[in-house]
Amino acid sequence: MNIEAGRQGVALATLYRLAEALGASPGELLPDTAEMAETPAIAIGPETDDSNRLIRRVMKDLEDRGARSDN
Repeated sequence: MNIEAGRQGVALATLYRLAEALGASPGELLPDTAEMAETPAIAIGPETDDSNRLIRRVMKDLEDRGARSDN
């Protein structure tokens, strides 16, 4: 729950395990460089707007990816 709530960052090993479970590369789970250049640094801490926005975006991306694989 700490990761989902934005209270804890994701360890690199966890990123790799998530990517493997989703059949994706770790890089596919991260925003691209251009997007990061347009976005201010994400605050790491409890329930920040930035962390909640990031979590919602990742969850939507994962849902979209799952919907595409169902077709």
